[in-house]
Amino acid sequence: MSVKTVAQLTAKTKDSYFQSIRGICIICVVLIHCRAGALYLQNSDHIWNYHYWLILRQIINFAVAVFIFMAGYFTNIEKVKSQKMGYYLKRVTRLVIPFVIWSTFYTIINIAANGFKFDAFKELINLFTGQSSTGLYFIVALIQLIILTPILIKRINKNYFKILCMLLAFVYLASYYTSYYLSGSAYTSLFAYFFPAWLIYYYLGIYVRVSGKDYLFGFKSKGKTDLSLGVLLVIISFAISVTESYLLKSYAMPDSFLVSQLKASNVLYSVCVINLILLIKKYMQPKTQKTLLTLGNNSFGIYFIHIFWLLVINNAIMPYIPFVEAVVPLYQLIQLVLTISLCMLSIKLAKLVFGEKGASSLFGF
Repeated sequence: MSVKTVAQLTAKTKDSYFQSIRGICIICVVLIHCRAGALYLQNSDHIWNYHYWLILRQIINFAVAVFIFMAGYFTNIEKVKSQKMGYYLKRVTRLVIPFVIWSTFYTIINIAANGFKFDAFKELINLFTGQSSTGLYFIVALIQLIILTPILIKRINKNYFKILCMLLAFVYLASYYTSYYLSGSAYTSLFAYFFPAWLIYYYLGIYVRVSGKDYLFGFKSKGKTDLSLGVLLVIISFAISVTESYLLKSYAMPDSFLVSQLKASNVLYSVCVINLILLIKKYMQPKTQKTLLTLGNNSFGIYFIHIFWLLVINNAIMPYIPFVEAVVPLYQLIQLVLTISLCMLSIKLAKLVFGEKGASSLFGF
């Protein structure tokens, strides 16, 4: 079987390999929002849960970066060039309508949870900026990147533009570290809402797409050598990420920073994971796993609704199985399986009620 290059992929083709990668990523996203090990830091009998969680987060923190990369990777380059407004209308509408509906939904939940005591202005700000729920920052940042897409495509191969993008990402990263050092986690969560935090991944996605390259780092036509290098880079960057986390901990930095997707070592790790994903596709032609493919096909909808089901599970189910409290991996596994199962059930019911097109347009299903 011949190896397909990026240039041979059409915008309308749903590549089963990358849909499976989406499936893996959405599992990681849900897992990121499951039980946190920071709760066990002061518990000497179960402190291993903290270290397990801290290391696990370094492993799975590539998920949003890969989603952003794929958004750039599968950009319809020709449509952007020939029908810019049509491209904007389709892409932004696809994101904005479900975003507003889900942000409103989570805003109502937040208001109800506070006994219907609320600041209307603050809640409106949260609604339209995606601060009503964990994870909506992804949509806000992606919309910004989509708006910038024509500029990125036009200048993607210009050396000065590459330097400019790298410089912007570096300055933003430096300001992120500085903000954490000066104010802790008070304002740093907002950094994920702005495009510079994710620009490098979107840029690389478009760059690979436009250039027709099959990988980021490697040697031409050196299959096993390329794969070995790809795996080695992931292992090394992962080790660097773990090391940075424990080093930051020694300086009393907050746990939210230690597990951040935006810290420097995680950026390096995520880029290496993206490279390995491309190399595996190029050289191994892996078979599609049906479960992962199904999750990938529904990943957008799961992204929107999983926080709701986690809230339900955490309040209505987990308190009644207290024996798992002491074992975070088991606790997370129960949360993960129940959450994804309920998400899939919700998506299926929505499609029955609203139809495939209606569920997709309204809820991202």
